[in-house]
Amino acid sequence: MDRNQPFLPEGYEVPKEGGNFLNKFPEGDTTLRLLSPVKFGYRYWNLDGRPVYSEEDWQEYPIDIRPNDDGSDQTIQHVWIVAAWHYEAEAVVIVQMHQTGIQDLIRGLFENPKWGEPKNYDIVINRKGTAIKDTKYTVQPQPKEAVTQDVLQALAQVSIDLDAAFVEDGHVMSHQQLGAGEQPAPEPEVVDPVKDNGAPTEEETDDEVIKTESGEEIRLEDIPF
Repeated sequence: MDRNQPFLPEGYEVPKEGGNFLNKFPEGDTTLRLLSPVKFGYRYWNLDGRPVYSEEDWQEYPIDIRPNDDGSDQTIQHVWIVAAWHYEAEAVVIVQMHQTGIQDLIRGLFENPKWGEPKNYDIVINRKGTAIKDTKYTVQPQPKEAVTQDVLQALAQVSIDLDAAFVEDGHVMSHQQLGAGEQPAPEPEVVDPVKDNGAPTEEETDDEVIKTESGEEIRLEDIPF
């Protein structure tokens, strides 16, 4: 032990809250750049209040699934898991989206030739309301622009394995990684974004390549996730 070493290294900053996993959108805006293909899965909450995940839907209704508060059967949710840059957290995160409305809107952008691959532009997911019944989401794309060097450097420093979201013993995802606060709930209303409002013209881009601000091209397969 070096007694002359300072208590904290120079330039140290306390990490921002939220860790590297985003499975619940806070009220207000969440700005993301989706950077990986989607990993699909399914989720339900068991009797212990833990989320259980599987790459494939269950053929039979799970015996340990927890009923809803009103006694009705819980719906098994289809989830997206994707690597992304989280602008507010200034970090690479794994995003889980179980809201079907948000999935539909992002899919609509992907299939729209004016937008295409989400890795080529930022999206802003806005949540209004905190109670389940009055919560509304919107998804708004931002003009296309290259991924910044800061984001690429952050990607180079992490290793993200979306396949590791599912393990062999029952396909249960790490509960500590997910957190225990979120509970199953009815789907909130999702409002359609303004159609073609400020949409950029179609560009010829390689779906497997990200362009940096300097014009350098980096293949997604070279990024460690």
